[in-house]
Amino acid sequence: MDDDEALTPEQINALVYAAIDPEATFRRQAAAGLVREFHKKFGDMALVDLLVAVDNVEKFAYLIVLERNEVDNYLFEKHGTFDQDIMTKIQMTEAWDEFVHQVIEGSGLAASKAIEQIVRNEGKSGADDPLL
Repeated sequence: MDDDEALTPEQINALVYAAIDPEATFRRQAAAGLVREFHKKFGDMALVDLLVAVDNVEKFAYLIVLERNEVDNYLFEKHGTFDQDIMTKIQMTEAWDEFVHQVIEGSGLAASKAIEQIVRNEGKSGADDPLL
């Protein structure tokens, strides 16, 4: 970088974040690199498989799309009952697995389209971005 070339706010933010939590920065960069290489080698649908595998380990998807209050309200209104373990039971159904796969598949395809649009618009791969 030239002396007269200023850092962008995003670059400053990345540097500050890296200084505050270098381990988190390394994890983020390693994860992004792994995903980038996995995508390059196996394609869009492989990312869907990767997300499904992550969800199978930690069940992150329901935290994003499923509100406990909505589930409790539905269960009570339709069946007059409450079940403390309903969230776990939902995650163990075929209906939930199908839903998660559809959401992840749609997200993966949308992300791929967005990435291609960004690359076209910016005319670069983003490989020089330290956060990717």
